[in-house]
Amino acid sequence: MKNTLALVLFFLSFSSLFAQKMLSKNSYVHIYSYTPIEDIEASLNDGMAILNIETKEIAYILNIQSLTFKNALMQEHFNENYMESEKFPKATLKGALSGNINFSKTGKYTLTVKGKLNMHGVDREISVPIELNILKDKSVILKTDFFVKCEDFGIKIPKLMFTRIAQDIKVSVESKFLNQ
Repeated sequence: MKNTLALVLFFLSFSSLFAQKMLSKNSYVHIYSYTPIEDIEASLNDGMAILNIETKEIAYILNIQSLTFKNALMQEHFNENYMESEKFPKATLKGALSGNINFSKTGKYTLTVKGKLNMHGVDREISVPIELNILKDKSVILKTDFFVKCEDFGIKIPKLMFTRIAQDIKVSVESKFLNQ
């Protein structure tokens, strides 16, 4: 119940978003760490996002523990040792689309999301290139790939693990926004 209330309050904090809102309830997020010794990857498909097509504001909220790894021990270490997901259960993004877009016209647009990413209790300004595809049914598909530096968010990688865990983690996101 607490999590649901927090989620509702998070989205209500964007009251201006509710004018011309579009919602994504099952955003897909994939993380990937490449090193010569070991690749680490995980994904989730229950990320929530809201997009205001009038103001071009966008907000995401992700449950860190929803990230699923192929190896259960890897998932446990990720949540307990690195992300400390009991203490920092969510990652959020509050930002706006930058670039020219006409939401009433179908097609692909290359834009940028500029805003504040909060992860592991740390806020960072980010600017991420995205591809937005407006479909005939007026739904919107957002896709992006970008890198997150662990040290930028206070995520400590022990020196013994530098050969197994990359310092820069690739994040891929795909969201389908529907009119509400």
